[in-house]
Amino acid sequence: FSLSLHADKSGDNLHIQWDRQAPAIRTAQKGVLSIEDGAYSKTVDLDPSQLQTGSVVYHYNSNRVRFRLEVFAKDRDSLTETHEWSGQ
Repeated sequence: FSLSLHADKSGDNLHIQWDRQAPAIRTAQKGVLSIEDGAYSKTVDLDPSQLQTGSVVYHYNSNRVRFRLEVFAKDRDSLTETHEWSGQ
């Protein structure tokens, strides 16, 4: 099971993407995207329609940003994938 989580630089932003067609995404009831950017951290709650969009744009502050996407299915199971972007 893979979410194919990755990030690509676009100007001063990172375009965080995942596979909208992944079974875990298609059946998810919600998701949580956690971002660790240097000393800054943030969590973003995602509803099913936002998960289906398949991407988020994030304005980064440091040269190393860690993303963690956790998606939750109806039966309380979850799937987590992490990705670390480095701008060096």
